[in-house]
Amino acid sequence: MDSIIWREWLAQHAQKYQAFYYNVRLGQTRPAAQGLTEAETRAWELINFLRADAIGSRKGELIVFEVKQLAVPRDLFQALGYLALLQREVASFTQTDAALVCFRTDQETRRLGRELKVSVYETGR
Repeated sequence: MDSIIWREWLAQHAQKYQAFYYNVRLGQTRPAAQGLTEAETRAWELINFLRADAIGSRKGELIVFEVKQLAVPRDLFQALGYLALLQREVASFTQTDAALVCFRTDQETRRLGRELKVSVYETGR
């Protein structure tokens, strides 16, 4: 996560949220292959764990945040993937959403964000 970009975004939006959770592990927790040593298992986890940069909560809603310096379309899909994993793991929240926080992005990423219903926040605008 780019902490400078995140802090700039928080300065404008933190008051809208009850809490934030950082570097949140989502999805499979152990390798499917049996017979791995503990060192191999730890190496697998470091490479394969999916971690959302941040998850914000407010009034029964969770928002998955991905933070990037310069956002491109694949970052939207990364946020949507984390959202799908979150929805599978946390059924008690009435609403879940995905957001991309970046310094700057391009017109295509903004357009795709609207179409995919991923909020795109630019701190450098």
